[in-house]
Amino acid sequence: MLTTEEKRVVRQFLVQKRSRLDAVFEYGIYVAPSLAFALYGIWRVDLIAVLVAYGALLSVVVLYLSRARRWSQPLKSAVRKYEQAVNALTPGE
Repeated sequence: MLTTEEKRVVRQFLVQKRSRLDAVFEYGIYVAPSLAFALYGIWRVDLIAVLVAYGALLSVVVLYLSRARRWSQPLKSAVRKYEQAVNALTPGE
């Protein structure tokens, strides 16, 4: 039987209808200003501006990876339980 967390993740995964444009806007609001700030720093030869922009981009990557990790464990567990249930129903395959 699936845990409450596994059910929640599976439900969110199945009902989530995101286009690529949604993902661009979701992360673009973080990436675009950081990229603009980095370009400004390069143009003005300002190492501090470049480092701040790099730090902002790094934080976006860390945020994305932590969100993916948070989703992957319950989803992986739910899929494993599903596979066990299917194998129990079809022992000849």
